Amino acid sequence: MTRQKKTFVMLATLVFFLHSCTKEPDYTSVHYTISNQSNHAVKIIFFNQNNDLFFPNSTLFLDKIDSLSFIRSGKGLVEHPFPYTDSVYLFFDDTVRVVFNKISNPEHNLLNIESYSGGKVKELEYKYWFKLTEDDYLNAFKDNLP
Repeated sequence: MTRQKKTFVMLATLVFFLHSCTKEPDYTSVHYTISNQSNHAVKIIFFNQNNDLFFPNSTLFLDKIDSLSFIRSGKGLVEHPFPYTDSVYLFFDDTVRVVFNKISNPEHNLLNIESYSGGKVKELEYKYWFKLTEDDYLNAFKDNLP
């Protein structure tokens, strides 16, 4: 084998091995904030409607004008803040209730990522926030009238 052929075979082999060594997908980090900007205390209960399963430690509390933040991370894009639930009870002052689920799609739905503001901050990092306002309370109150 000539020197040129040996060099070509070595380069082809090197290119083949380099091409076959693909990098594992990096972890995506998504920072979520739920902000209560209403004048009412809020309780959020997560559950799975299909099997009436309430998740342990699945109740969040927000005081008036309060917020909470959490981070989810994983390989690829983490598209939903609450992946293991399909329904949410949201209570204002422990009396007025709103039900969100993945099937019904009101404009302002805690389970719908399109109801959140925000998006990509930099490569593999996203920030989203969901705001509960006095209008949410008034709409919930109106929907609960007899």
